[in-house]
Amino acid sequence: MLLGTSSLVAQVPVTGTVIDNDGELLIGVNILEVGTNNGTVSDFDGSYSLTVASADVSLVFSYSGYGTQSIDLRGRNLIDVVLEVGVELEEMVVTAAGISREKKSLTYAVQHADIDAMKEARPLNLVNGLSGNVAGISVTRTGSGVGAESKVLLRGNRSIAGSSQPLYVVDGGIMGGGIDNLSPDDIESISVLKGANAAALYGSRANNGAIVVTTKMGRGKKGYAIDLNTSYLAASPIYLNSFQNEYGQGSDGQFSEHAARSWGPKLDGSQKPHWSNDPNWPATTSPYSANVNGKKSDFFQTGHNFAT
Repeated sequence: MLLGTSSLVAQVPVTGTVIDNDGELLIGVNILEVGTNNGTVSDFDGSYSLTVASADVSLVFSYSGYGTQSIDLRGRNLIDVVLEVGVELEEMVVTAAGISREKKSLTYAVQHADIDAMKEARPLNLVNGLSGNVAGISVTRTGSGVGAESKVLLRGNRSIAGSSQPLYVVDGGIMGGGIDNLSPDDIESISVLKGANAAALYGSRANNGAIVVTTKMGRGKKGYAIDLNTSYLAASPIYLNSFQNEYGQGSDGQFSEHAARSWGPKLDGSQKPHWSNDPNWPATTSPYSANVNGKKSDFFQTGHNFAT
């Protein structure tokens, strides 16, 4: 005779919907039966369905950015949950593989630019907004005029003939140039990597460091949102060099029509030979004076830039 024993466990189905304080349906909320590995996630309409061991177990609801709730079933089969907003998140970092991770979990040093501060200052050249925003970065304008290009150094000048500028990575793609044409309103985060950390992630091209930019994307929320920002910048020279207007072409007080310096005799308005690199130019003379009115001409104009 064979004797056998068996036990029957009552399976209880539990369903419900998960929303936030504003009534928005939450997608991907984790629902777990306490003390087990039995769990599920909410679907696209915020609803969930889970079969538990009995009607007396507890369920834990957790979601990134929201408070965790533990609810006892107490014989109920329908559990609708409202998660509270306002849990402070750990600082997240987008890695070279495009994966978001907590900053404290990374094994290498990374710095972040304050995007909100850059939106308030709104530099026309995004690179200029990194100056004073990230420790150890040097930003130098390489051209004149409004919105001129800038040179960025993370580790100082490391090459005489080659480039010492960092590598720019936007949404995982390596850029051939800079990020001057990006708007701070379109950026989610900017991470700065230096030295061996950058080279380990992006190869030898990042020996001078890397600036990793992640742009904004849709969040899966209902409805539409439109942000409109405008900025206006007027630029004029703050410092003008002083040029002497007393001595003319020549050197050591002697006039020479071939001289490139202006330390010849004093300008007295007399006629002097006029030099030209055109061999067919006729021999002529011109007044040895600064200009008609004796004043320097103003070659600078105020630069205007309006961005929307």
